[in-house]
Amino acid sequence: MSLITFIAESLLLLGTIGVSLYGAAVLPPTAQWPLHLGPGGYGNWVPRNVGLVMGPAIAMVLYVILVVAAHSQQPNDPSSLRTGLTIALILVPVNQFGALKAALTRSGRSR
Repeated sequence: MSLITFIAESLLLLGTIGVSLYGAAVLPPTAQWPLHLGPGGYGNWVPRNVGLVMGPAIAMVLYVILVVAAHSQQPNDPSSLRTGLTIALILVPVNQFGALKAALTRSGRSR
C-alpha cells in the first residue's frame, strides 16, 4: 500500500466520521436518519443515532478490508478488489452527507 493511498483512504474514513459527528451536533435527538436503499433514493427512516453510527461502521469495515488486502498483495500487483473497495469508501461519505441533508430538511432545520 502506498503512503498516498493510505492517507487518502484514512481521510475518507475521517470524513465519514466527521459528517456523523456534525450530524450529531446539529440534528435534534428525535430526528430521523434516512437509509439509502438503492437508486430510488431514501426509502427507510431510522432513529438518528442508528444512522449516524452505520455510516462510520460501514466505512471502518471497508477500511480494515483495504488495509488487510494491501498487506497481503504482491508489490506492483493492482487489484480490482482494492479499486472497488476504494470506490465504495469514496461513496460512503458522499452518501452520509446526502443523508444528513435529507435529515436536516425533514427535521425542519437548514444547514
